[in-house]
Amino acid sequence: MERRFRHCGIEEITDLERRVIALLAAGLHSKEIAVKLERRKATVEGYVRILFIKFNVRSRAQLVAAAFLSGLLEEAAANGDASSGS
Repeated sequence: MERRFRHCGIEEITDLERRVIALLAAGLHSKEIAVKLERRKATVEGYVRILFIKFNVRSRAQLVAAAFLSGLLEEAAANGDASSGS
């Protein structure tokens, strides 16, 4: 049975959530993302949980795949979100 990714719509993903997804896709762990975004690790993990709900996924790998399929990662790469701290 094929599982389809469902999400709320790209426009409903906040800029910070987009950055979290881009950093996850770049292979960073929660603590590394927290340092880059100047947030607490628990805060980053909260964003990830919210994104799981928004994209209807159960893992970080599924989240990254769903973001890729929706075009979010292309958008983040164009903005340089994964490599920069801002």
